[in-house]
Parts: sequence; C-alpha cells; structure tokens
Amino acid sequence: MKKKKLKSITKVKKDVWDLFSKYIRLKYSDWRGNVSCITCNKIFHWKNIQAGHFIQGRHNAVLFDERNVHPQCYSCNCCKHGNLIPYYEFMLKKYGKQVIEELKRKDKEIKQFTRPEFEAMKIKLKKKIKKLEIST
Repeated sequence: MKKKKLKSITKVKKDVWDLFSKYIRLKYSDWRGNVSCITCNKIFHWKNIQAGHFIQGRHNAVLFDERNVHPQCYSCNCCKHGNLIPYYEFMLKKYGKQVIEELKRKDKEIKQFTRPEFEAMKIKLKKKIKKLEIST
C-alpha cells in the first residue's frame, strides 16, 4: 500500500490562508453576500473582494490575526498597496490606538506555525465558515 504524500508546509499554509480569507470576507458580508471595501466603501459580492492586511508583508505573527485583516477591493489592496490612510482611520475607529500598537509589536515577533497548528486552524475555520454560510 502506498503512503499518502504529505503536502508541503507552504501548501498547507496556503490552504489555511484561503480558508481564512473566505472567513473574513463572509464575516463582513450581508445576507445577500455583499460586503463593502473598508477603505473605499464600494460594495462587492464577497467572492469578488479580497482580504487585505492592515500591517503589510504577511508576517506570520499577524498573518491570521482577525483584527489585522478586513475586506478590501482589488484596487485598494493591490493597486493602492492597502490604501493605508483610510485603513488606518478605519482601524483607529474600530479598535483604537492600543490595538494598532499591539499589532505593530506583534508584527516584530517571529512565528513559525507547525503542521498541527495549521491543521487545528483549518478545522476551526471550516466550522466558522459553515456557521456563517448557514446564517446567510
């Protein structure tokens, strides 16, 4: 019997990111599946918007922190590199300066996720997504 080859940790991380991104976009969507970009306020269906990071660079310590990731349109997230001035204003209003400073400190931490951590995250995210899909 052949052994099933394990996915690389990079592929497992991408799988978790895909789930996390879906969760973030669904979390902020309404019952029709529409969500507004937090930086330009344009409305999109959750499938046509991205999950943009406030602290750029996708460092592991803040990569999956829900306070650091919100729905953003392609233009704001990619073309405008996060559209950081309106993003900062959103963060300040939603969380306050203390959380912003905490995320900045956390970004300097070195975090290496293990395969079991990723697997646990996948299970948790699938449950959260299922709950959101049922409620919409």
